[in-house]
Amino acid sequence: MIAIGALLLLAACEKPSTEAYVRATEKLALIVERHERDCTSMGRALKRFIEKEGGAIRDYQAHQNRLPKKHRAKLEARPYGPRLRRAMERMVPGHQRCLEHDAVREAFLLL
Repeated sequence: MIAIGALLLLAACEKPSTEAYVRATEKLALIVERHERDCTSMGRALKRFIEKEGGAIRDYQAHQNRLPKKHRAKLEARPYGPRLRRAMERMVPGHQRCLEHDAVREAFLLL
């Protein structure tokens, strides 16, 4: 019990910003949407973005993975849920079109 409490306290102290994660996801969606017709261009743009700002996504995901399942944030809740759903919807066409492209696949592996 003490170990779980210590883990939760540590996680709370080092909690990455949910807002930063959502903003980074929205920017990622914008890149995919803008380059949906040119997979090579999408791959380059994604790689630049992820190298520069992907830390917010990686940090948040790592933080969530360290927490016990029942304590993980529910991003579906307001205000983040609608924003994340919109971002995901915007990514679908370009993501489906370019997912198998080497540059795009390599960029996403950086996350």
